[in-house]
Amino acid sequence: MDPLTKKLAKDLERAHEHLQQIDEMQNDFVSLTTHQIRAPLTAIKGYISLIQDGDYGPVSDQMRTAIDVVARSTQNLVQIIDDFLNISRIEQNRMKYEFAPVDVTHVVRIAITKMIPAIEKAGINLTTYVQPHIATMVNADHDRLVNVVENVIENSLKFTPKGSIAISIERGMHKPHSGDSAEHTDAGKEVIWIAIKDTGIGMQQETIPKLFSKFTRLKDANKVNILGIGVSLYIAKKMIEAHHGHIWAESDGSGKGSQFYIELQAI
Repeated sequence: MDPLTKKLAKDLERAHEHLQQIDEMQNDFVSLTTHQIRAPLTAIKGYISLIQDGDYGPVSDQMRTAIDVVARSTQNLVQIIDDFLNISRIEQNRMKYEFAPVDVTHVVRIAITKMIPAIEKAGINLTTYVQPHIATMVNADHDRLVNVVENVIENSLKFTPKGSIAISIERGMHKPHSGDSAEHTDAGKEVIWIAIKDTGIGMQQETIPKLFSKFTRLKDANKVNILGIGVSLYIAKKMIEAHHGHIWAESDGSGKGSQFYIELQAI
């Protein structure tokens, strides 16, 4: 290797190390900052709850309307903080998982129960289907998997201003899809699928490959939902990958709804 090539190689190595240090400092800053912000938000949520329950005296209808807005806004902030914390843990390889046999049907039911108030408020019709006479056990972190399913349902709800969401659970062989890599190794293995299909605004084909990246929002997102920073599907993908599973999306285009699939190896 000639002296100039050696010098360029050294410079590139130093630049790479410098960028890694900056990335680590950024992750540390995000983690520290979000922890510091979460503490006062937790206190605010607690006091709002006490006011709503009447612990500080009667609450007029006018006051309740204002307090409900504050409560929802605070919860949105808490969710954003939790998302940033999860991103920080994932990118620093500090996200912890406790794997054990988990019933996917039970996981989906819990996620739906947590989303029922938002679903009812939106006036969306929710249907569920579980393939008869199948075992739906997988090796997973129960709470993380609930979080993933909840994130995907919430995403469908955000982009379905009216209509329905259908959730199904089935068992079978791996479904080939556009996200499969050439070295895909799940062919021939039994898997459990969770399918979440909505009648919402749908997606253009060029959007789908970017959907699970950080800070990605649909082109028409602001027309139906002004909240969110576009990280919930990124977090869901990273968590499913940690389970050696797959998550992907399909759509026939704008105005034609979306379908999200979560696939995990059956046990």
